[in-house]
Amino acid sequence: MNLVIRREGEAAAKYLKERYKTPYLMARPYGIRGTVDWLERLEQFFALPLDSAFIHREIDVLNRQIQPMQVVLSRFLRAHKEESKLVLAGHRDVLLGIAAYAKESFEFEDIFCVGSCSSLGDIDMEPLTDQLKQTLAADPKGFLMGSGELLH
Repeated sequence: MNLVIRREGEAAAKYLKERYKTPYLMARPYGIRGTVDWLERLEQFFALPLDSAFIHREIDVLNRQIQPMQVVLSRFLRAHKEESKLVLAGHRDVLLGIAAYAKESFEFEDIFCVGSCSSLGDIDMEPLTDQLKQTLAADPKGFLMGSGELLH
């Protein structure tokens, strides 16, 4: 079984499936809900039961850990609607997972993703150009998250 979490691995997984009959699962475990969904897909594939009690305990621990930040950020976003934008820069697969997590856990609604991997056909994401970097750097509002090599 091959676990594929990014698109660039999908071609190899397809080749291995065709050549050696090795099955693969294409899924990205981002965020709490995304990770649980991923584990449930693995459970179905392997026909092995998950330890639901363990997973629920871990979810409770994670929720307790992020809850203070959720409260602070939610209050900030409600009070400063004009600054409630999240800009993500990086690889498409990672950004989609982080964007879903930001919506799920922190209630971001205005999310702008800038892709770094145009060779994979990121037609739904604007490429990160030097001009766009300057535009993003000049905007003092919102939250910017990206890999360092992309934002320099």
